[in-house]
Amino acid sequence: MVTKKLLWLIIILSLTVFWTTASAETLKGKGVSSVSKVEMFPVGDVENHNIGFATREGMIVFENGEVATAKTVAIWDQVRGGTGWAKGYVHWTFVDGSTILNNFHQDVAPAKAEGPVQSDTKVSGEIIKGTGRFAGIKGTMTSSTKVLKTEKGELGGKNISEVVFNYSK
Repeated sequence: MVTKKLLWLIIILSLTVFWTTASAETLKGKGVSSVSKVEMFPVGDVENHNIGFATREGMIVFENGEVATAKTVAIWDQVRGGTGWAKGYVHWTFVDGSTILNNFHQDVAPAKAEGPVQSDTKVSGEIIKGTGRFAGIKGTMTSSTKVLKTEKGELGGKNISEVVFNYSK
C-alpha cells in the first residue's frame, strides 16, 4: 500500500514539474526608444543633478519576428552622465493588439568608454498584466540598455535595449 501511494506521489510531482516547466516561456528582443516628453528639475547640490518625469516611445523586434510598440512613463533621480535611478512602467502593444504592462527599476551608471553612449543601465521589473493572448501573464522583464548622449534638439538620449521577458500564463 505504501509503495502505491509513493508511486502516485512521484507521478503527480513529475507531472507538476513537467507542466510548470512546459508552460514557462521566454521572449527576447531588441528595442529603441526616444523621449517624447520631459520635465526636469535641478537638485542644486552638484552640476547636472536632476529629478524628473519623462515619457518615451519606441518599438521592439523580437527574435521570433514579432514586433511591438513601447510607451514608457518614468520618474528619475540622476546626475547626467553619472549615476542614478529611474522607475516607471512600460506598456507593450503587439501587432495583434495584445498587450503586456510591466513596472521597472533602472540603475544608471556612466558609460565605460568615450563615444556616443552616455550611460549603461540594467533594468528589471515585474509583469503586471496582459491582454489578448497575454491575458493572465505573470513573470519578469530584464533589460540591458545603453542611453545615447542627447543630440541638439532632442529632449533626451535615445535608448537601445536588449529585452528579455520570462513568463508563464
